[in-house]
Amino acid sequence: MPSHQIGEMLNAIGQHTANVLGKAPNDVFVFLRAGDQWMEGAIFDNLENEVIYHEPDRPMVEAVMRLWDVSDADRKWDTMLYDIKDGKFTVEYIYPDQLDPADGSPEIRGRALAERYGDKPVIYPEPDEGDWHELTEEDLVDFRPSTKSLPDFDLATNENSVLLNEIAQHVTEKLGKVPEDVFVFIEAGENWSDGEIYENQGKLLVSREFPYAMYIAINNLWEAAPAGKKWSVMLFDIKDGKFSVEYLYPEMQVDEDGEENDMHGEIRQSALSARYGNKSVFYPEYDDGQKQD
Repeated sequence: MPSHQIGEMLNAIGQHTANVLGKAPNDVFVFLRAGDQWMEGAIFDNLENEVIYHEPDRPMVEAVMRLWDVSDADRKWDTMLYDIKDGKFTVEYIYPDQLDPADGSPEIRGRALAERYGDKPVIYPEPDEGDWHELTEEDLVDFRPSTKSLPDFDLATNENSVLLNEIAQHVTEKLGKVPEDVFVFIEAGENWSDGEIYENQGKLLVSREFPYAMYIAINNLWEAAPAGKKWSVMLFDIKDGKFSVEYLYPEMQVDEDGEENDMHGEIRQSALSARYGNKSVFYPEYDDGQKQD
């Protein structure tokens, strides 16, 4: 790929960082690792007395994975150290042969933070809304599927029930508590997935993005479906310790002329209305660029 296009993709990472922080980045370090179909990262905003951690959002994850994918096969990096200061960014790549096999992300990240900020404290903010607490094994309940909603291929193999239960566990981890009344809208295809989590909090619905591990679980579930039963949309409900699932298939999304329509937006809205009427959906905003929900 031409170098100017790589430069544009690197610049996009800076733009995504600004979106996560809710402000123009200044003295920000972005730690990124990537490989074949995986990525992890962290954003560190250097303030006067402390460094604040922020989690990359989904668009940033996708941008980093695209950048890794287009890298030359003999120059696939393992780690990227991305610094933003005074309106400019600099990038350092670390390749697999430059790393000690015994080093994991905590060691690599720790050295990079120490080089930049010395012993300045790094703060990992806790969400400040809702009944939050540290997850324990007791929180990760064994959700029981309402089997009447599962298609035949799930019941025949019983394997997909395990994968579906994993999705419920990821929702639990994202919320920081056991889901009580949650709807998850999921859309997927070959090598991609998307959607949102909607938590019913009484007067309104709170929308949350998927954690990265949940995208992987959804992709695995889609891949496990037989060729003739590849769903396009999944409506996933969690209530009273059980989950139920409804699949929508591509043939269910064809107009009168036989043409496929991208009806996912309409399906999402219809599903929300069927469950919650005209209840408002709240999309959490960032708090002064220092905390995110």
